[in-house]
Amino acid sequence: MLGGVSRRWVASAVRHAGAGYRRILAPLCSSTSSPPSSPSFVLRPPANKLDTHGELIISHNGIFKPWIVANKYSVRCMTTVGNPEVSSGQESSVASPETDKPHSIKFKRLDKTAKHIMNILDKEAVDKVQDERDIPDIRPGYIIQLKVEVPENKRRISSMKGIVIARRNAGLNTTFRLRRLVSGVGVESVFPLYSPNIKEIKVVDKRKVRRAKLYYLRDRMNPFKK
Repeated sequence: MLGGVSRRWVASAVRHAGAGYRRILAPLCSSTSSPPSSPSFVLRPPANKLDTHGELIISHNGIFKPWIVANKYSVRCMTTVGNPEVSSGQESSVASPETDKPHSIKFKRLDKTAKHIMNILDKEAVDKVQDERDIPDIRPGYIIQLKVEVPENKRRISSMKGIVIARRNAGLNTTFRLRRLVSGVGVESVFPLYSPNIKEIKVVDKRKVRRAKLYYLRDRMNPFKK
């Protein structure tokens, strides 16, 4: 006896309950033509459930389980037949993933563009100055004679002679350093090569030197001596 119920009666109830659940689960799990509309199915015990000591006993595949424990799990029947439904938004994203991506626009750096333009303008200005007057190629070691217009001296023209000890190439702002002797004292002056105040540049002599900067001539008394 089990709680006042005979074992034979319990066995017959189990067989009837198992057969009933198998009849319910068979069409749900074996259906392949149409998938279930709900993803999960929770089966409730039939009306003739077995009640012993206040607990509900249900049978699934011939196994006794308390209803409190069995209620925690749900029976699901899933199928892989058929195509899943795709929304219109997903279809557009899957069909054309590249059309939705914005094209990146490349911009050149403004400093590089401006520098290129300034180089072109600087070269045009140098060509214009060279067309207006003859400017010789001055290099370190050349002895030259200049005729310079002095704005501070009522625009009078001053003549000077010296040796070029350095040159700085910077396009229109190219400069050269001239060293000469004034009353036995060495004097250095920096002149812009393309300055409008320089009226004439005449190369007197060309000395062969190995350095680009002849600053060592500062230690010599007379740099014009060979």
